[in-house]
Amino acid sequence: MTAHRISPANKDGISDLYAHFKDLYGGCREDMGVTFNADGSLKTSPVRGCQNPLGNLIMKAAASFMPSGKTSWETTDSKIMLKDTKGNQREYDLRVTDATMQWLFDEKDKDATVQHTIEFKRE
Repeated sequence: MTAHRISPANKDGISDLYAHFKDLYGGCREDMGVTFNADGSLKTSPVRGCQNPLGNLIMKAAASFMPSGKTSWETTDSKIMLKDTKGNQREYDLRVTDATMQWLFDEKDKDATVQHTIEFKRE
């Protein structure tokens, strides 16, 4: 994972939540990893190597957009569906180009709709 952009930016002017938290907790060395296995299973690894130990815990919690525990994935048309064994599921619009994958979704709060774009780069 390389970015989690929001539009509009939040009240503090932050438009990339992922970069903000990595910087806040001491320039974490490793990005969040996501492995998509051919059998439909998914494995995530949290951000590591933050200079502030609390950062490692916070960045792990920041992965809340992912279902918990053993997770499966499937794509249909321009969507990706993530589902865990507890029945929690999330669906995102999906864009894939060369080495970049983006998950897009909208989140409504009391004042506005926030557009989220979560970006991953292939290693």
